[in-house]
Amino acid sequence: MNCSVTEIFIFLGSIGMFLYGIRTMSDGLQTLAGDHLRGIISDIKGNKFYAVLSGFITTALLQSSGATTVAAVSCVNAGLISLAQAIAVIMGANVGTTVTTWIATIFGFHFGMSIYALPLFAIGLPLYNSNKRERSSLGELIIGISLILFSINIMMQYSPQINLLQYCSNIYLYVLIGIICTVIFTASSVSFCLAVTLCMNGSITLPIACAFLIGANIGTCINPLYKSFKANAMAKRTALSHLLFNILGAIWCIAIFDYVIELIQVKYPELSIAIFHSLFNIISLLLFVWFTRYFEKAVTWAISKKGDDKEPFKLQYISSGMIGTGEIALSQAKQEAVSYAQETYKMFGLVRSMSIEPNGSVKLINLYNQVKELEEESDNAEEEIADFLRKISTSVSSFDGEQLTFAIFKMIDEMESIADSIEHLAITIKHRSEQGITFDIETKKNISKMFGLVDAALLHLVNCIEKEEATETMTNRAYNIEDEINNLRNLLRVSTLEQIDKQTISFQQSTLFMDIIKECERIGDFTINVVSAMPRE
Repeated sequence: MNCSVTEIFIFLGSIGMFLYGIRTMSDGLQTLAGDHLRGIISDIKGNKFYAVLSGFITTALLQSSGATTVAAVSCVNAGLISLAQAIAVIMGANVGTTVTTWIATIFGFHFGMSIYALPLFAIGLPLYNSNKRERSSLGELIIGISLILFSINIMMQYSPQINLLQYCSNIYLYVLIGIICTVIFTASSVSFCLAVTLCMNGSITLPIACAFLIGANIGTCINPLYKSFKANAMAKRTALSHLLFNILGAIWCIAIFDYVIELIQVKYPELSIAIFHSLFNIISLLLFVWFTRYFEKAVTWAISKKGDDKEPFKLQYISSGMIGTGEIALSQAKQEAVSYAQETYKMFGLVRSMSIEPNGSVKLINLYNQVKELEEESDNAEEEIADFLRKISTSVSSFDGEQLTFAIFKMIDEMESIADSIEHLAITIKHRSEQGITFDIETKKNISKMFGLVDAALLHLVNCIEKEEATETMTNRAYNIEDEINNLRNLLRVSTLEQIDKQTISFQQSTLFMDIIKECERIGDFTINVVSAMPRE
């Protein structure tokens, strides 16, 4: 091995710089496309070829098929796409990984444009420091490209000179090495650069480099699969389908390996390896995209959903073990906020049912216990969603994404307050039952009318969150309902005081009645806070 320890560390440092360059370029691309990035996968309408294209585009922007897998899991959990569509997305993601390899091959290895790395950095830095978001993102993109070019130049200069074939020439061993390297570096693009560098300096042959890339393709599945162990069944299935697809791709390629190598050989080894990488992924896609339903059946059979059924107020769309890129992960948080609002609305429905039950009713107690349990789960869900938002907030790059992150923070906090008020209503009604207090027909009608307005406010709240923004019309509707609640509260307060003066209502009855009305008015205030926190058009 003709290199010193210093040169080895320089070579390893160049790998780290390449990884950082990939990340920086990806951040710039995501910010520039961030306002549309969340919809690329979630807007799939059923066509598997559109799903493939979505996977390709998303991976080209994220620079990671693993990140696209996490994004696909998020969308499946959110009910935005089916598992079969997610599998098609992953197949497209494998082809998307070739974008970075061609950038590295053409501009880094083949034409040796590393001479332009520092001038590009000089151009990108002032743009990156600009106060305008678009310019800053463009600067970040340029800096990322310059780091990639510069690191490739260092790799080529300080790559270890060693004839690996004297130790072993078994392609299966190099497939395994490719898997291990990709798991360590968490990026197949690094494995590609290693394969090209070692092939160009004569350390390995072209067939060995291609075998290394076959292993790298499998290696991209390992980290998402490992993370899915802590997630739900759907996350496990999606990650497993990625692994299954890449293993089948490796099998067909190894079966006719010699013919493939003959097909892709050109004068320059770096171009041959890039052609192999693209051809391998494109043929795998064309072979297996027709069988996404069978992939779905296979992974569903392999991973049952026992014990993973949905429960109220338990996080359904956020997988604890799999956190995607900020812009994509926002779709998870948004859908979780929708679920939170829907379950809060259902919780109020239980209270309405309690209000019409007679004192001492067994059903009233059962309904109260359900409300109590849901409120506790609501507290836990609010904490988990907030924690998730904190984790992804640093990776959210678009202005709209930042606004939505802040809005969801505010919304879940206010909705947790709504859940608290609903619990207080349940406690008040339970006290009415325990104390044997009854209301006359007119009072019951007034409570029913107030509950009807609160129900309308909460239902409108759910609709606003589902739309992801509050239009002027929707906002006005929310304020109109709140005005109706406040006006009814004022009328009932005056009416109750008159009844007290006339001694037609007891002190205990009036106290319980006004507690119910006051809590309803508080819920109305909280709904306005939620709508006010939402992004505007």
